[in-house]
Amino acid sequence: MKKIIKRISGAFCALMFLFCLIIKTNALPAVSQMQSDDFSLERNNLIIDNVVASSVTVNKKGNIIDVYSDITEPRTGSKTTQDFIEYNWFVEMIDNPSPATAVVILSENTSNSSFSVTYDKVGTYNGKPIGAVVTISDYILSNHVYGTETILQFQFTNSLANGIWSRGVAHYKETIDFFYIDDASKNPINLEHAYITIASLNDRKYQNNPATDSDESVYFDSSQISSIEEVYFANPTNLDVTGNLKGKYVFGVSPTNNDFEDWWGSPTFSKNAVTFKVNGQFSFYNDSSGTVDLWRSYWMTISSAPISSIKAKNPVKYVLDSNGNRKERTSYSVGDQFDFEIDQQVHKLQVDIITRYSSFSIVDKLPKEVDYVGAKLYLGNAEVTEGTINYDNNAHTVTWTANQDFLDNMPLEGETYTLRVTVKANSGLTKEVKNSAHSVFNNSKFNSNEAAVIPIESVKVPATDAFISLIISCIASLLILIGITGYYFANKRKTA
Repeated sequence: MKKIIKRISGAFCALMFLFCLIIKTNALPAVSQMQSDDFSLERNNLIIDNVVASSVTVNKKGNIIDVYSDITEPRTGSKTTQDFIEYNWFVEMIDNPSPATAVVILSENTSNSSFSVTYDKVGTYNGKPIGAVVTISDYILSNHVYGTETILQFQFTNSLANGIWSRGVAHYKETIDFFYIDDASKNPINLEHAYITIASLNDRKYQNNPATDSDESVYFDSSQISSIEEVYFANPTNLDVTGNLKGKYVFGVSPTNNDFEDWWGSPTFSKNAVTFKVNGQFSFYNDSSGTVDLWRSYWMTISSAPISSIKAKNPVKYVLDSNGNRKERTSYSVGDQFDFEIDQQVHKLQVDIITRYSSFSIVDKLPKEVDYVGAKLYLGNAEVTEGTINYDNNAHTVTWTANQDFLDNMPLEGETYTLRVTVKANSGLTKEVKNSAHSVFNNSKFNSNEAAVIPIESVKVPATDAFISLIISCIASLLILIGITGYYFANKRKTA
């Protein structure tokens, strides 16, 4: 009897474990709404950079008609199949796009058909260079007809960050496997603490074709959702979390609103984007569904820029010595004029941040022991004239503030701006003075280190160094004395 009870108990525990595992596997990830200008995330182990791969290769399986490369401009004339093949659709969405390096032409027979695109360089994972293999499978075609020609295709450029353009495709599964470039076998990396954003999820009914009831969405099946730890939306957002819909976890567009500007960096771009925190492999379904099955052509981007942005790098402050060298600590006398410099590295758009800054400033509250002379902003060796520099005499603070033109046009490629503040030591400089600065991005403040100035009059040689110098001087004098004495007696012997 005891054995039977023990077996029943064991079986019950096993069933409970499996039940909990199923519940955990099928559970919807934690969902949060974040401000896109909130720099609250410490890090992203995955960086998908705006790099150009030196090699992009396509491997096809099943009924793939053909693969074309280096498509730049459209041909003139009627919209034939060849015209659409030769048109680089990325020109509509991306500034200075690279050629459509890979154009995959699909067959209407989709059974057992798939293809993969391999990029030899896409960014880094935990600081190590990586490539990626993007696999497209399980695709379903739409009834896209232009005249008598059916256009069924995917386009890729030589940068994964540019995303994918599809035409005549209503639904497909996309799997992205990242690999270290020094791994000849291209083994997939098991991602940890990686943030991946999918953006430009449109509702075409409210975009450019009111007659088309068609939403763009991404969804995960029960096996894929286990790799998604958290989901982030902008606040406010145009996207809805549909939840578990017939075993699918759908993140799509709201049917009531689509008020956003569909380009990277726009103030509202985050409204139609969703960020996933991934632990494992990243695989999902992309869907353009609707009650009216018209032609479908859409751009879908993959980015490592989370909706809640990665924290900015803290500014670094220096004081320049009399030779113009950067120091954290140096000496000057009362009346000397010298410079403080504050370096601020900015984010990379589409890599670290999804929208441009709404404001950006660098602030230096000066110590009372120096008088303000002037300030300039530099990018490298070039002076930046955009923005305003203001000195508040009462607060003894100098501030550079970006204007709207600067915010709209700054490269945002991880560049470093330097605020050079010129000051003059006054009579208050009688002891070591420490000074720090800070930067403000949107509403987030980031503090610098401290730079120090010491009055020259207080710079004394340490006692140990003075004692050593005295010993060396005595030894040198003794050696000179011995030499003179030896020379004297040697001459005396010769004379004798």
